Amino acid sequence: MKKRLRLTVIELWLLLIMLGSIILTIWPQLEVVKEARDKQECVANLLSIIMAIRLYEAKEGVEYNDRAIKGLVSKGYLSEELICPATGDYYRIDPEDDLAFCPSGRPGHRWPLQE
Repeated sequence: MKKRLRLTVIELWLLLIMLGSIILTIWPQLEVVKEARDKQECVANLLSIIMAIRLYEAKEGVEYNDRAIKGLVSKGYLSEELICPATGDYYRIDPEDDLAFCPSGRPGHRWPLQE
């Protein structure tokens, strides 16, 4: 007669409790990783916008004074209007303060156009 391996109800509950505690400890770290990913994507998008503005100014010989990025897209300096990964809104430019910024308004999501 073969001996069968069986889980008791207590062992099953212990297994579920361990799995639940592992998931609960990992979940906040996933949010931190997502936030870091969004921030890196935001900074990369802002740098792309700034490089497109600098290319526009160098090629056209005039300052870019538009608040929207549509002008850069229509003239071929950007392939598409970039979207904030956190909010889904479009990035904006403030030519008066020489800033490109993310609509999320989070710290670290403003970038000077000139250095």
